[in-house]
Amino acid sequence: MQEIYLAACLEAGFKTIKSRRLSTVGKCPEFTLLEKPWKDLVKLAVLETELPGQDEEGETITASPRFRRGRRRGKQQATIATPEDVAAMDTESPALRFALILVNKLLHVDQWSEEESGDLEKELRNTCLNQGVHPVWHEMAKRCDLFGQFSACPIVDIKSSDAKAGVELSNTSIDPYNLSSCLGVFKSVPESSFTAEELVAMKRLIKRLSSGKWPKSDGILMDLEGELSLISLLIAMNTNESIDLIFERVHGVKSIQTDRYQLIHNLTHGIIDWNDKLLVQDDDELGNAILEAVWINGPINEMNPSTEELETGLSILLEKQALSQRVGAVRWKMLQSYVAEGRNEDALAVIDTINLEQESDASELLPLLVQLDNSSAYSWLAENIENIDEGGLISIGREEQIPLDIRSKSLVLLKQMDGEGWQESQAISVQVFLQSMDLENLSDMLLGNPLAILSHPYETLLIAHLLPASHPEEVWKQARSARKDALQNIHSSELPQQMSDDEHKLLLLLEGRIDKAVSDVELGMSLGKNGLKAMNQIVKALSSGGSHLVDETQLGNLAEALGDADTTPLARALLSAIISKLRLNNARLSLENGEDMAGVIGLLETVLQQQDVPFTIIDGVRQLMYEFDLGIQGLVQWYQSTHQRSIWALLSQATLQASQGKNLSAARLFKRAADSKKFDYDEEIMLYRKALIHLAFDRKWGEAKQLLSDHPNLRAAITKRFQLYLDVSHQASVQETEKATSILKNFVKTTETTTEETEEGTRTRTRTIFKEDELDLLHSYPDEHPKPLPSEPFTGRILAATNALQRNRRTQSSKSFDRRYRDIMQMHSPDPVEIHTLADQASESSPLDALRILERAQLSGRFSDKNKAFANLELLLFRRHQTSIKTSDRRYLRNLPLNPLVLVDTNIVIDALYQRIQEKLNRSNHFEDSTNQRSHFARYLLHLAQNNRVDLWLPEVVRGEIRNIARSMGDVRKRFDNSFIESETLDSTLTSDIIEKMVEDLIGEFSTWNGSNEEFETDSNEDELEKEMTTFLIEHEEIFDELTQMKEFYGDAAHRTDLKGRKIYPEKPDLMIMKYAAVLSNRPIDDVGAIIVATHDGDFTVVARAFEERFGFGIAKNSRTLSPWLRSSK
Repeated sequence: MQEIYLAACLEAGFKTIKSRRLSTVGKCPEFTLLEKPWKDLVKLAVLETELPGQDEEGETITASPRFRRGRRRGKQQATIATPEDVAAMDTESPALRFALILVNKLLHVDQWSEEESGDLEKELRNTCLNQGVHPVWHEMAKRCDLFGQFSACPIVDIKSSDAKAGVELSNTSIDPYNLSSCLGVFKSVPESSFTAEELVAMKRLIKRLSSGKWPKSDGILMDLEGELSLISLLIAMNTNESIDLIFERVHGVKSIQTDRYQLIHNLTHGIIDWNDKLLVQDDDELGNAILEAVWINGPINEMNPSTEELETGLSILLEKQALSQRVGAVRWKMLQSYVAEGRNEDALAVIDTINLEQESDASELLPLLVQLDNSSAYSWLAENIENIDEGGLISIGREEQIPLDIRSKSLVLLKQMDGEGWQESQAISVQVFLQSMDLENLSDMLLGNPLAILSHPYETLLIAHLLPASHPEEVWKQARSARKDALQNIHSSELPQQMSDDEHKLLLLLEGRIDKAVSDVELGMSLGKNGLKAMNQIVKALSSGGSHLVDETQLGNLAEALGDADTTPLARALLSAIISKLRLNNARLSLENGEDMAGVIGLLETVLQQQDVPFTIIDGVRQLMYEFDLGIQGLVQWYQSTHQRSIWALLSQATLQASQGKNLSAARLFKRAADSKKFDYDEEIMLYRKALIHLAFDRKWGEAKQLLSDHPNLRAAITKRFQLYLDVSHQASVQETEKATSILKNFVKTTETTTEETEEGTRTRTRTIFKEDELDLLHSYPDEHPKPLPSEPFTGRILAATNALQRNRRTQSSKSFDRRYRDIMQMHSPDPVEIHTLADQASESSPLDALRILERAQLSGRFSDKNKAFANLELLLFRRHQTSIKTSDRRYLRNLPLNPLVLVDTNIVIDALYQRIQEKLNRSNHFEDSTNQRSHFARYLLHLAQNNRVDLWLPEVVRGEIRNIARSMGDVRKRFDNSFIESETLDSTLTSDIIEKMVEDLIGEFSTWNGSNEEFETDSNEDELEKEMTTFLIEHEEIFDELTQMKEFYGDAAHRTDLKGRKIYPEKPDLMIMKYAAVLSNRPIDDVGAIIVATHDGDFTVVARAFEERFGFGIAKNSRTLSPWLRSSK
């Protein structure tokens, strides 16, 4: 072909003048088709390059051709192949090679080497002479002398034809959109099939396609005829060229599979008249491409493919990385097909690969999932549920066969949408949220809606009991308030359909109702032998006449059985709460009985491990922690992980730190809790008091003094001796030792007034004295507490003050019994006989000093083998002298087996009455929340009295109040507003006769000590006591003002007493109890160790220490505050 192109170029070139020949030849398409060596020769020929001549001396004159040998840099003329290049050519014709050798030899004489290239020249010349050459070489010889030698070569006979070479494309079935396949077709067509111009365009196209992209097409290629029109079609299908006319032209060529190419084109461009026959295609490249186009572009929803065809289609779509929506649609059809054919495993495999798009229609989905009814299928639904549209979510929420958690999730999503779908689904949502124990969303639905609470009272009760404590505490408080409203309507409401009979019975039990039906609880599950036995024993113990104690072993068995039981989430939560409530009750009883605290804490740690532990349980644990100062690591960790900012997080941490001896940290945490203003005033003062005590334990006297300075009312909650201890220790710690000693001296300083008759008449003399005996007694003050206070520098300053007083001799000596005791105790091995003798001597003049000496000896721990003898002597001396020892002075005689006399306030007896009515109603108060469990203390007092640990007394004023309350049935019934009990049952139980009998029984049970009201009432009305009590109350005016404000907040300040124009002081019955206690404390009452007022009233509890110090009686509001006053049992 190169010779043909060469001939065409020569013809074109020599048709014009010499100066334009190169330009003309360059425009020939044949020139473009020539390879470089041929192009070089054409240029030499058309320029008619001459042979070089010789100068006058016979030297060859080098011609100045446009071509030079070699590879020079810069802008040089084009180079021509060297002899070495020619020698290396193995595919070019001998004529071309010979022509190139001639150019080198004739034009580049100076570089020609006969030795190196002569043989090649001869070889090529002989070949041309022997084989002949193409006619064009004769033309070259004719036009240019350089090639003259070709005229000697014979001409080869060339068959010429004007027709293009034939091309066979009838069997071409390629993917028209596959570039590689198209390239293969283009390259397969012989060059002779094209005109030069077409061939140039074709070669340009092939070159550009080799880079991987379709270029803009040449127009000449779009007009190809015959079978070559397939090329035009392939180009048009891949470019933006108009294709309709080409298809018309190609349709006229029968050998081309035009219809199939038309089909794939239409499919690709969305021009589809669907027919399921399209799903079957020939098994060739074009057929496969059509099938791909069918699945990639066809209307999936109109297709009715077989399972096998679907599998093929999915394979194609995945391979081609088709749009996820299309892949998903095919998978849906596969899922439907598999389910219809019962191929469940294949269906599940397909489900795992489906990803729903946003707002997907699930109308066809649910029936398939329900038919499969497989956990894997439901797990997939749970993962994709957020992409399902509103209608699908409604359907999921209503479909009972779908697992509860998924139904609940669908309804939560509807709730978040807050559209029409949610309005339609609220009724079913209440049921599903309850069954799935989604109390967060259930509470959100009900608690803020008074009508919803009344419509769903059972659900409201369950929220109040079971709401996980991980929720904000405000929600739980809202639930407790809603519970009261729900109870008003619950008896006229039907049990929810989704709540089983057993679950109802468990709810009743959690509400404290020990009905006969509860003993028949089957729980619809397998609790096992031990579990059922434990359940029966629980009900038996809590029933009327039962022990009301549930053994921990039984509770453990029940908890273990519940862990393995197949039950509903609601039943499990109810029974878990019941177990935890009973464990809390056991913990309280153990603490009240003084049992091992470590075991109790372990039990509470177990309670805290309950899954989704309810607020009621957390509150019960923290109340025990607060009341009994329990350091509970689990509670601290729970708050740190759940409610770090809760005030109870501070308190639990403070209590734990205190139990671990980290007193400074505990003190500061207690102070922060009190500073928060989250507690009522009386509790706030108690928290500051705890902070103060722990600062003292850590010797932070300065901080303790600052705390007292910031909160002056705190002084009423501590004794003057503790204030003295802090003052002295602080001054000594800052090296103000003289000042510390002076404070001690002033504490025991008093004035003594004497009168004497003189000649001038009666003369009064007043002198200052220091009571050394009181100073000596302070030595043991740090050791009198359950946890001893640091003794130094306090006792060191006492010794310094004693020495100072002895030097100035202005002391009122008590025969120095305390000093003699200290002298004995300072010996390496103190002699118990000397202690015995000293006590005997002291008893003759000061029996109280004798008893205190024996107390100190027993507490010292240095006479363990003689403690019994000391105790016997102490009891003997007390029996001998008790008529001269005031009851208030006996409160520090801990080793005497003396019972405290407890004056019981009205609120304690009312608690006991409430408990007694509960028992009459066959109810248990074990399950009440901590805010309604004050009756524990009443029960505890009666228990102590029955075991001869305390004596109880009800003053007449208390008896009168109780009888008046009993007559007011409305007040009694009000106490049951928060109880799940029918009005008819209350009416039949709370009759005046029954209540009056209960009241009289309680008066008898709380009156184990026979005191004379008339006698004490006379003494309590004495002017001196009245004046002293009034002075005391007014001294604490700020405290009672705060307490009054607190009572007003709770609607309990209507009967305050007016003193000095301020109606902020305790009501008159309370004032009478205070005066009774003061009178009793000032008397020597046989076999009574202390006078205690049992009450919950802040008018007593906040100033408890002040009462004790001023009047000698103590205050107890619970078993913990009563415990220090109890002696060992007789």
